[in-house]
Amino acid sequence: MADYTPGPWSIGKGISFAQSIYAGRVNVAFARQDHDRIDASTAEANAHLIAASPELLTQLEWAESVLKCFIEGSAQIESLRATIAKAKGNP
Repeated sequence: MADYTPGPWSIGKGISFAQSIYAGRVNVAFARQDHDRIDASTAEANAHLIAASPELLTQLEWAESVLKCFIEGSAQIESLRATIAKAKGNP
């Protein structure tokens, strides 16, 4: 998998049914509404989560590097590693 667009990402003005997520001036994602299933407030919450993704991944990688010394082999460290792999597109 290719590298993701570096952060920080932010939420900008979107179109009427979606929130836009930007890395600088580059649109990297949309968080869309689906009036039957995803309302505007949920789409906005999704946009905030997406925009935080680069920083979240950096913090997960840092936590893994620190915690592995203390909890190597535990279910928690394996779950942390699986989450990092998922974020990087590795099964």
